[in-house]
Amino acid sequence: MNHWNLSDERPLMVSTETLAVPEDFYFKATGLYVLFCLQGEAEIEINLRKYTICPNTQLVLLPGFIVQVNHVTDQFGLVCMGFCQSIFTEVSNCLEPAFFHFIKERPMVVLPDDEAALLRHTISLVSTISQDTGNRYRRQMAGNYCQNLLFHFYSRTQQHFQQNGIKWVSRKEELFKNFLQLVHQNCAVHREVNFYARKLSITPRYLSNIVQEMSHETTKEIIDRHAIMEIKVMLKNSHLNIQEISNRMKFTDQSFFGRYFKKHTGMSPLQYRNYE
Repeated sequence: MNHWNLSDERPLMVSTETLAVPEDFYFKATGLYVLFCLQGEAEIEINLRKYTICPNTQLVLLPGFIVQVNHVTDQFGLVCMGFCQSIFTEVSNCLEPAFFHFIKERPMVVLPDDEAALLRHTISLVSTISQDTGNRYRRQMAGNYCQNLLFHFYSRTQQHFQQNGIKWVSRKEELFKNFLQLVHQNCAVHREVNFYARKLSITPRYLSNIVQEMSHETTKEIIDRHAIMEIKVMLKNSHLNIQEISNRMKFTDQSFFGRYFKKHTGMSPLQYRNYE
């Protein structure tokens, strides 16, 4: 999965050939990614929210998004492109925060055929730039394509995200969305229900009732599942050793970290890191 990682040294990631994505695939976006489904279907989670992917589905993943693939059909395949965090930051400052909030809420859309053809053409053009490593303006050209994509997405969704800002939702729905966002931001340090209840200014029991009603899962199950996703990403996509990952996730010691991970996955952190 390391080929999905982006940095200033590797600013672009492009695939115009069909990528086969296995089940139990974990991925944390290190930049802006645009994925397009060519064939088959998949059930995935993006920041703990469930989505069904089918042909002509476009996914826009912002930096920090965590993706988990739960199920794929035999023929499922994607093409994609990614731009590193620094390119995304450089070209996105001119767009209003409401747009990115809208993308967080709705990262998936099924495109009509003409839009799908345009996206595949853009991926092909970015692939050409990616391969032209001797081009001194390669990064700037990639940034232009990234900004053009964002402008296109902005133009296509502006009316929707502006209306979305005044769309009425129930108090429970709002609390549940805020809870998921808090888990995404804090599970590396806080894995107790009381922390999230305090942040939302409600009782732990009321939070548990809301989460159960909205997701049919317990509050602790969601917190632990997201924490395990974070750990799996670090085990597979970083050079941190087990102790360093334990420290980063704020466990009291490596032994407790190992027991926690094994309880939820059935294997030790080292076994998972070495598992193919």
